[in-house]
Amino acid sequence: IEEQHLHAAIMQAVMRLAKQDTDVLHILKEQIRTGILGSDDGTGNTEVLQQRIALLDTEIDAKISSVTADNIEDYDDNVIMELLTEKSELEHRLQKAIEQNAVREGKKEKVQEVLQITDMLKNHPMKFDDKMLRKLLKRVEVLSTEEILITFAGGLQMREKMQDTLKRMPIRKG
Repeated sequence: IEEQHLHAAIMQAVMRLAKQDTDVLHILKEQIRTGILGSDDGTGNTEVLQQRIALLDTEIDAKISSVTADNIEDYDDNVIMELLTEKSELEHRLQKAIEQNAVREGKKEKVQEVLQITDMLKNHPMKFDDKMLRKLLKRVEVLSTEEILITFAGGLQMREKMQDTLKRMPIRKG
């Protein structure tokens, strides 16, 4: 398969997808968003973690402050150790969440760029743009001399017949 024919088939599939109903385009955008940003597993909620750590600090301080010479016999090291262990684990999760949020913020710009490209596709005929397609597509697989399989960044797949594209291509005489 000649490269120009492959390029034409890819662009035809991309344009066909962009002109399909808006539900398909919306699904593609969500898949791209999820594919680039990943799913939110709940570890990124720094505010909840910070609140729980603050509550643990208060509880630990209260337990330690309540110990006097009169009630030292009732003091239980295990309770304090459990609270300190939980606090340590939460602080570790908080640090990880802060790092994940920073990475996620960096990826948001990339998502916006790709989503703008999908919006442009709907109304504007486009020529082959390698840089743009690398952001929009995950993979192009040549199934045969007549057909390719295009996998978009979000996982959506489309088959494109090469012969349909070849019919519209001018024949080069060499």
